[in-house]
Amino acid sequence: MSQSPVERPWCVSGKLSSATMNRPRLPQPRSWPVSLRLVEIRRVSSEEQALDDRAGLDRQAASNVATAERHGAILIEPPFVLTDVSRTNFRDTPEWRRIVELIAAPDTHIVVDTLDRLAAGLEGIALLQVCRDTGTLVYTSSTVIDLSTLAGRWTAVALSMTAGDELEAIRHRVQGAKEAKRRDGIFPSADISLPTGIAYIRSKGEKRGRWTYNDKIHAVREVFRLVLEEGLRNWSEVARRAGFKNPVTIRNLLRNPIYKGWWIVDKKRQAGPTPIKADGRRKDRKKIKRAPNEIIRRQVFRARGAPPTPDDPREEALLDDTTWDALQAIVEAKTKEFYKPREPRGESRFTYSGLLWCAECGERLWSRTRPRHGRESGRRDWYACASTQVARSDCPTKYIDRKKLNAGLDRLFSAVFADERILGSLVHSGIKGEREDYSERIDAVTQTVTKIEGQRTKLLDLYLSGGWRREDLDARRFKLDGELERAQRTLRQYERAQQAADTSAVLGALTEALQALAEFEFWTAGQKREFLTKFFPKIEVSKKGIERVHMQAPSTRTVGNRAVVVERDEPLVLQVAMTWEQLRPPAEETEFGLPVKDLYTRADIMTMLGLTEHQFNDRLAKGLIPAATKTRWGKRAWTLAQMREIAAAWSERGKPYRWGLAKKPFYASGEVAEILGITWEDLRYAIESGRIADCKGRDGQGHRLWTEAEVERAVATLVRETPEVFAPRS
Repeated sequence: MSQSPVERPWCVSGKLSSATMNRPRLPQPRSWPVSLRLVEIRRVSSEEQALDDRAGLDRQAASNVATAERHGAILIEPPFVLTDVSRTNFRDTPEWRRIVELIAAPDTHIVVDTLDRLAAGLEGIALLQVCRDTGTLVYTSSTVIDLSTLAGRWTAVALSMTAGDELEAIRHRVQGAKEAKRRDGIFPSADISLPTGIAYIRSKGEKRGRWTYNDKIHAVREVFRLVLEEGLRNWSEVARRAGFKNPVTIRNLLRNPIYKGWWIVDKKRQAGPTPIKADGRRKDRKKIKRAPNEIIRRQVFRARGAPPTPDDPREEALLDDTTWDALQAIVEAKTKEFYKPREPRGESRFTYSGLLWCAECGERLWSRTRPRHGRESGRRDWYACASTQVARSDCPTKYIDRKKLNAGLDRLFSAVFADERILGSLVHSGIKGEREDYSERIDAVTQTVTKIEGQRTKLLDLYLSGGWRREDLDARRFKLDGELERAQRTLRQYERAQQAADTSAVLGALTEALQALAEFEFWTAGQKREFLTKFFPKIEVSKKGIERVHMQAPSTRTVGNRAVVVERDEPLVLQVAMTWEQLRPPAEETEFGLPVKDLYTRADIMTMLGLTEHQFNDRLAKGLIPAATKTRWGKRAWTLAQMREIAAAWSERGKPYRWGLAKKPFYASGEVAEILGITWEDLRYAIESGRIADCKGRDGQGHRLWTEAEVERAVATLVRETPEVFAPRS
């Protein structure tokens, strides 16, 4: 909330120097009618100038007070004090907008020390125009400028332009002097621009102009010790232990060659207008790399281990060349292992972002992502049509799953377009359509040319018959000549484009480039996008599949009776029209006829064995199918190894195992009696008499279930006791 201005005679607010504050004030006579009010402006371009008595704020305040006293005016409090504002940027500040509101009142004017504190250069003329429109006078320490008069305008414009030219000259001289000092090994900028731990002595004396170290060099030495001796590679931990807040500072320290004695200036501020913030204050210019001939290299510290000499009073460098090289190898390895493999977020997932367009509505497809919910984990990604952001959009495409679209396009470019026969037929169809289109265009333009030529002939006949004046004839003929020239130029363009539509020439020029598509599936996301941007800059997809692909194919044209391969003016549209099912890669099948998966369900087993659900449950209860060891979505699941065992056991089920029977987990009593060569009554009598040990297993109806070991024991018992009676089957 801005403070309302307060009127005080000959008074100026703000912090003044002791000399200004103790200056005797002249009392204001009560008889004076005070009607002149002045808006006081004090401005300096930098914080350093604010502390300088020659052009600082204190001196400007004293000058403005004297001006107000001389003209019998009052100063509006508080004054407008601006620091870090250039003369050419004064009108962009919010303070100037407040001043414009104040000077709109009658008998309110502006007071400044000199005019260049208010206006300089062409930007200052815009400020002066505001003063003229509001009838504002500009009071300075030497004169009063009235912009309503011709003399006042000439004076103000001349002073403003002179100040602007001086500012440009000063800037040019200062920048040139700084560059010359840099080449001489002198640091010309503020100390805040020096690297951490490095100082430059500017004061007079024997050490003037020397590079040295300050108290922060101990923290820099600790950084080097932690990296070289303790082997730390976590820059955040190194920053914490060395006392730095930002780990980026550690990386910059390890790369700065000044710690081995060399001051290398390989960057500079970008030229051009000074960037300005919203409040009119200056922003830092962007740093750019210097050209090779502009790079400055100066050895400001003597080499590590070199003895000092009277001719070389420089201090010793912090590191020697061997240690420096080892340190750079560590930083480079860290960069390769950690920084370079990382790609921007979404780059590896949304491979085709920026190349996709909706085939239905013509809008772009953008990447969309959201976290999964419930028992799912991770994120779910789509390519979304831009029309989904419009209310009540009827575009049928809307969303396409990222994995499905990426897999389909990978298949298209790695398998379909890699086949020269398929690509050749698509190119031939596309060029054939263009050739027919160009034929229609050529016929239409040819008719236009014939029509214009007929009008020119008729126009000449009308003039010879005396029906037109010469002036009207020239105007009409000039218009027809322009139309004829444009039509003939269009006709030549269509004829060249039709000649360029040659399938063999296009495929010949593309053969070498498209040979790389055989390795398309092994490329990174960045490599794929770089290739597609050059040859396939636009891909149109829909909910059904990939509809059209725009191919930027080179073509041949005749230039000076010679065929030259050039880029086509417009991409060639290939009608692909392949569904997602057609683009799905063939799934790898197992030996038992199912696709390779991590886990299989009961439905997969029923399909493999040809069983109904009742048969599956019966065999699972009898142990013919092993129990599941995994679960998926809360249901039983079998691994690939278990599926192979089930398939192998099922294929062996009809072959004899022992005693002429197939291998089973359990045998019935009738099968045991058949194995022993006796009747069921004899087997029952032998069990009841205790001659044969009874089995332990029973089914749901109470029938006996014999294991293979129990059958083996029964056979051995009866053969040993009564070999003449029992003759078991072999």
